[in-house]
Amino acid sequence: MKFVPVVAVSAVLSLATSAYAQEGGGTPPPPPEPSTEATPTPETSPETLDTTPILAPEAAPTTTEAAPTTTDVPSADYAVDAKPSGYEKPAVEPEEKPSLVVTGSFFTRYELREGYDDIGRNHPRYRESDFVFYRARLGLQTTPIDIGKGKHVVLTLEPQASGFWADKPNTLTDGALNLHQGSMRIVADDYWIDAGRFEMSYGDHVVIGNVGWHQTGRSFDGIRSRISLEKGWVDLFATQVQEDPFDVAPFASGDKYFNGVYAGLGPMLGEDVVLDAYLLNHVLPRTSEDTELGLQFTLGSRYKNNFGSVDLRAEAGVQVGTGALEQLAFQGEAEVGSKLGKTRIAAVGWYASGDDPTTSKNEGWDQLYPTAHKFMGLADIAGNRNNIMGGMARVRHPLDDIGLGADAHVFLQPEPTGDSDAFTGVEVDAWALKNLGKGLGLRCGYSIFAPNEDGAFGTSDLAHYVEVQLAFALK
Repeated sequence: MKFVPVVAVSAVLSLATSAYAQEGGGTPPPPPEPSTEATPTPETSPETLDTTPILAPEAAPTTTEAAPTTTDVPSADYAVDAKPSGYEKPAVEPEEKPSLVVTGSFFTRYELREGYDDIGRNHPRYRESDFVFYRARLGLQTTPIDIGKGKHVVLTLEPQASGFWADKPNTLTDGALNLHQGSMRIVADDYWIDAGRFEMSYGDHVVIGNVGWHQTGRSFDGIRSRISLEKGWVDLFATQVQEDPFDVAPFASGDKYFNGVYAGLGPMLGEDVVLDAYLLNHVLPRTSEDTELGLQFTLGSRYKNNFGSVDLRAEAGVQVGTGALEQLAFQGEAEVGSKLGKTRIAAVGWYASGDDPTTSKNEGWDQLYPTAHKFMGLADIAGNRNNIMGGMARVRHPLDDIGLGADAHVFLQPEPTGDSDAFTGVEVDAWALKNLGKGLGLRCGYSIFAPNEDGAFGTSDLAHYVEVQLAFALK
């Protein structure tokens, strides 16, 4: 099927109630299944209105991604806070009679893909077709409830309905309502503890993100805590991401756990410095009592700072696997940007190791739980953060109530597939954000991917992606 720009534009304009999303892909050919999530972000992205986690014990919940104000255009950047969402001190004192704070986010997004079959990208979520996705969240959170002894409790409930148009068997069937977040937070003077189901977002979402653009988004089940330092903070969390109800013994049989320590130490170096350090752990499932327990450890750090009109961001990590998983992998990424008037230009480079099939050890980087397409291309074709390297040129320019952005990517494979070239292809993404009112925004985008015929995809046929999203965030 040939791509006709006029037809695509007509479809986009006729479906102005549409949307934006996907996840990290795999690497061809045939390309591995895309990651069930995605990856990172610096301060620049076509994300916006739909990511308001209500995790903070305050009257006005916080968010890790930029949201539009009455006068500002929806953020044209991957604006991500230096610290995770929902860890601010209460904006109000505990009340004798607690009340409810209501938030919400709603979007409808049209997506069109062409040429994906020709390059072997036929995963159900990214197959060649068009869909209209939707998501509706309504958040309820109590104001702080005094429980004595200098502590208070905040309860959070955020149900969600998500899917795509006509995904039900008939028009007499309603979509399912599920729980996206539901947690209890205990707050003392110098620490917080969450228990239940909650979002987690750290840094630029390179290793842990909420994937706010996705029609479902990501949540974790478990316990987490923050300890406040004089200058900085330390988070501890223990979560379970997989449960096998039929294998109850031995420990971790069929189960998967994700635990970690994540610290923000930037204030120790300066007011505007961001310096994060983290140690993350996977306890991997085992199939029987004879199978050795697999443990994976990820040690990493993130740095971010401004030097006049120039800004710098860098993050790197090492992974080691023991037991059933023999692994030694690493990844690194850096971005340098500069403001020219209102326009920001930046250059980004990244490297994530791939597995060498000639060795018994796994050298492939496990991208964990990021928000991937923000750096790996909005078309979700090139792959997730595994066996991939490349660079990107980025431009952001805000107008009165419109944000414009464009990215140009070059992708390569450190460990080429078979006899293919290391050079995989190039991708160009362009998009615009329009502020339609307080909390209401429209986003339109187009991406084109040009594979290298001698590379992993084995073709030079172009692939195209179009999206339009209408979103509203209730603050």
